[in-house]
Amino acid sequence: MYLHTLLKDYKPASTPVDGLYTLTSTATTPKTWTAPAPPAENPPYPHRYVNYLYTQPRDFSVPASQQSAVSSGLRFNITQFAIDAHLGDPVLGNYFQVTG
Repeated sequence: MYLHTLLKDYKPASTPVDGLYTLTSTATTPKTWTAPAPPAENPPYPHRYVNYLYTQPRDFSVPASQQSAVSSGLRFNITQFAIDAHLGDPVLGNYFQVTG
């Protein structure tokens, strides 16, 4: 799995829209956003992307065992990362597909 981004310090926007708050973050770390760019394929093959939101512990930092995977984005294992970082289960998720 490739890690496209890992951001921290999300906060709800101060004004709700239609009763819902948007989460925002000005952080660019631990890993800044890398946009999806699947290769062009014939026939087109859908690439699946999932965003997870976890409750951030007060003392959150990327565990030493995960530094390499986070910085490179390669061979990232979200399950192991959540265990190593003591994140618990995700509280929200979002899924989308991009066809190359």
